[in-house]
Amino acid sequence: MKYFSIFFLTLLSISTLADLRPYDFDILISSDRNRYNRNEVIQLNITFTSMARHTNGILLPGTKNKGKRLLYLAYYSVDGNDFYTNMHTENRVITMDTSNFGQVHWKNLYAGKSVTIPIFLNDTINYRTNNAAHHKLPNLPAGKYQVFAWYAPWEEPMAEQAFAKLNPFGRPHDDFTSKRFYMQENQQSNYFLLTISDDLVKHEWSPTRDCPLNCHFCEAIEKSDWNSLERLILKQTDYNNKLGMNFTDTNWLQPHRNIAWIYEGPDAILASLPTYTYRSIIFKTQAGYFYYAATWQLGIIYTGRSRIQQLFRWATRLNAPIRSSEVDYKELVKFAPY
Repeated sequence: MKYFSIFFLTLLSISTLADLRPYDFDILISSDRNRYNRNEVIQLNITFTSMARHTNGILLPGTKNKGKRLLYLAYYSVDGNDFYTNMHTENRVITMDTSNFGQVHWKNLYAGKSVTIPIFLNDTINYRTNNAAHHKLPNLPAGKYQVFAWYAPWEEPMAEQAFAKLNPFGRPHDDFTSKRFYMQENQQSNYFLLTISDDLVKHEWSPTRDCPLNCHFCEAIEKSDWNSLERLILKQTDYNNKLGMNFTDTNWLQPHRNIAWIYEGPDAILASLPTYTYRSIIFKTQAGYFYYAATWQLGIIYTGRSRIQQLFRWATRLNAPIRSSEVDYKELVKFAPY
């Protein structure tokens, strides 16, 4: 009877393991380096990678400025016996300025692809106005800490459109028939080793082909010369015909010493003309971090030509030999802080 019980339990455990399903998406926390002075701004990058075979949306913090955090950090110390002690966990309650409307962002996560967003610790200037900066480095002694991020989207109204909940045993109520991403109450990232130092930590940018020492782009950012910066961007991005498309440049999208982050554009845009697209950008200078949004008009309808064409068609029932619109058209129409 004893051996039969052992045999039965072994079969049951194998059956249980066979029912377990890998996560539909993985969360990775990383940074350019591991050692920071406790007073400097620390940039951590959070990467969501689809492990599923289908495309679905996920929720990102976006401009959310009230309620509870989607992403929050936990800090652990580790002793010589690999015993982890929780030193601090961020409060999930958001305490930001709510004078502007804020909301989470929906982002399509394609099968096998990734999307990355930054968060910033110690950016006190933007702490109450920008979600990415709404994080503080806790007052911990200098030393090494293992840090991970919790992802908890279930309080959001769109959560049930993006995710299907697993019970504590890793099972859903629908037997995995949904095309949503399956996740439990919270999902955890990897551990990231963060060393907090009381000493000055030197970190110098190595010049590159896209960002040399005399980079005009970074020079304009460092001087907070936003008008010059806008002109540099439109010079690389704007065009008004198919030939002009061949002379655009992506230098501004490459890594630059004074650009902390450039967000991806929208997943889709309207097909009718004109339509618009945008990119959010975070610039960094000696004076601090600046959050800007750039908006481009795609396509154009020439009002005067369109009117002439209408009159010509009304008078002759023929189309006038002029173009009243241009599909191959892109113009930077707004560049402003947000």
